[in-house]
Amino acid sequence: MDRSGIESLQPGEVRTGVVSSVAHFGVLVDIGGGVEGLVTVPQVSWQRLGDLSEAVSVGDEVKVVVLGIDPERGDVALSIKDLSPDPLQDFARTKLGQRIKARVTTIAPIGFFVEVSEGIQALVPLADHADRTAFDPQAGDEVFVEVRGVNLYTRRVTVSLTDVSCSGPGGGPGTDAMPPTPMNT
Repeated sequence: MDRSGIESLQPGEVRTGVVSSVAHFGVLVDIGGGVEGLVTVPQVSWQRLGDLSEAVSVGDEVKVVVLGIDPERGDVALSIKDLSPDPLQDFARTKLGQRIKARVTTIAPIGFFVEVSEGIQALVPLADHADRTAFDPQAGDEVFVEVRGVNLYTRRVTVSLTDVSCSGPGGGPGTDAMPPTPMNT
């Protein structure tokens, strides 16, 4: 690796490079001048990826931002995702406090996970639906949740199930006579 190429880099600098390798720990990008930098897994995409090959392939041209340089070790830290808007920030601006439709993705012992927006998931805790014996969520079901909080630092969305109002025997409009149920799609 060319030390003069590394020493000419500045944190925050945006470069175009070519993906030279994809590994389980990240993506190596040749940014020219004999300099190759590493994009670690969390710096590839805002979305969770099952495999890095979902986002990049060897030979792809990518834009990266220089996060850090260690000339003594010859390390260059890069990011691809920092050049695209954070979908969680947009979600927080537009959905906080809203009642939205969400799709159940995973059932867990502590509750179930729902996708509240493309690539954004939230946990519905067991305590939120444990007393609703008629409600048995399955992956693929759609439910209504209220977005109660978004933490951009921990990247967590807090939601709770919203009650389904019914009219008819046992309940009038605006009552919580029925437990939440999956919506028909």
